[in-house]
Amino acid sequence: MGQPTAPLAEEELRLIPVRPGICYGMLGPVFLLFYRTAPAFEDLRQRLPHLDELRARSEKGAFLSVIDGSRAKAFPDHPTRQETKRQAQEFGEAVAVGAVVLEGDGVRESLIRSFVRGLLMLKRSPMPYRFFATVEDGVDHCLDGLGQANDAARAKLLAAVEVLRERAAEGAPDDDGD
Repeated sequence: MGQPTAPLAEEELRLIPVRPGICYGMLGPVFLLFYRTAPAFEDLRQRLPHLDELRARSEKGAFLSVIDGSRAKAFPDHPTRQETKRQAQEFGEAVAVGAVVLEGDGVRESLIRSFVRGLLMLKRSPMPYRFFATVEDGVDHCLDGLGQANDAARAKLLAAVEVLRERAAEGAPDDDGD
């Protein structure tokens, strides 16, 4: 947010609206996810064809998930967490690099990021991802991991996240509770 963005041609970014509060997208080798609300099991099932597409590519892709920490207050339920784990195991080999951005500078968001980083140190995920506080840091991590770090790619990926942010906001509640 607040960063200059490059023009993004409509055909470059494929939007995959899921429901109010959640939008997915594809930009080149990057699968993007934006959450204003906690995903449900069915929301995760909707990303399967797109993860299959990543897996079918000759080169590995990236996974960039952004969670609006100021609005998404609830955690996914147990079946949804289990499906996340299953998908990471099934599609982890297709992903060269991943970033999960939990936006927010509050104590809650900071504690969650610290807790998850600690868990990742103890137990490696089959999908190589790290947690970040800002979209910019997550984007830079993904582009570095893909070997595509340059100003134009950065600006396009930042612009794509903002498009998903706007689309997810359409008809979405302010937050999903405590």
